[in-house]
Amino acid sequence: TVMARLSPGEFFGAVVLSAPEWNTGTLIRTETPAEIFTIDAELFHDYWLSRGNPELLNRLWSNLPSVESARIFRHLHAATRNQIARLATEEQFHPSEDIVQQGQVGDDFFVLLEGDVNVLVSGAVVSKIQATDDDNFFGTLSSVFPRRPRVATVRAINKVRTLRVRGSQI
Repeated sequence: TVMARLSPGEFFGAVVLSAPEWNTGTLIRTETPAEIFTIDAELFHDYWLSRGNPELLNRLWSNLPSVESARIFRHLHAATRNQIARLATEEQFHPSEDIVQQGQVGDDFFVLLEGDVNVLVSGAVVSKIQATDDDNFFGTLSSVFPRRPRVATVRAINKVRTLRVRGSQI
């Protein structure tokens, strides 16, 4: 099974540099002649720290597994998934807390990592989304049409953890 196709200048294996438990023994096969460079994990880490981006590196490491496992991102190129992981932020919500409100304008969408939410239109529950659902995301219309008001309120049923992606950043 082909998981991803890489273009010149793209990288793979970055998560394994900081989290060896993610090393699943993936087989890499080239379709055309290729040059592959191995970078020592310590050198890689030091390079990012010297560039003044420790929080960016930490965000990439912590978000990439969630981005990689989200169905909405699976068809995207590896470089785009890496960019989303770098830019996304993890957020937590308490039971009964509104994550987005109907009529609100915004360009961000959310991937539900943990918990359950109700989708309400005019105060009535029309749908429930669970973190374990294949379609565990919401707000995609707002990322495509950022000037349109949101069509629904999304409210946490229990403790909820999301990955927030701002449409303007992608």
